[in-house]
Amino acid sequence: MLKYWILGMLVKKPRSGYALRKKAFEPLRPDLSQIYRSLAQMVKEDLVSFDKVEQDKLPPQKVYSVTAKGHKELQTWLRKPLLSQIERDPFLTQLWLSSHINKKYVVNNIKAYANEARRQMKWLQSEAKGIVHKSAEVSDNRVDELYRTLVIDGDLAQLEARIAWSEEAIKKIQGLDL
Repeated sequence: MLKYWILGMLVKKPRSGYALRKKAFEPLRPDLSQIYRSLAQMVKEDLVSFDKVEQDKLPPQKVYSVTAKGHKELQTWLRKPLLSQIERDPFLTQLWLSSHINKKYVVNNIKAYANEARRQMKWLQSEAKGIVHKSAEVSDNRVDELYRTLVIDGDLAQLEARIAWSEEAIKKIQGLDL
């Protein structure tokens, strides 16, 4: 998935690995090492190329751009429907095995899980406000803004469901007579 995200970002504008990382959604932000490994593999596959750009008092920076082959691969991927798959959240695996510990620890873990969801929601809500603010300005990226807003809306809906589930789970666990 990272490969296609990188291609999508580079189609819009050539960027360095560091600039790519800064453009990622904070909760999903990959490590620089992941980005650079992916870029190196994509160069080998002729999906991207790079130019070295001189910088003042710094080593030259590699600025990556999409090749014709990379553009074609991105277009092919974008046109293919992706079916949703259940990806098991590591937290849920931990919860499944939690009968081995005192329920107070389980409740604390669930609260931490919900709090992380709330933190991510705040970040996404600030991102959404930024898009609305930019939309008020003259923009030639209205379609990009719409799709980014739809992604944020989907993420927010999932996080809201996670928080509601967490609250219900805590009530059920606290109702157990253990």
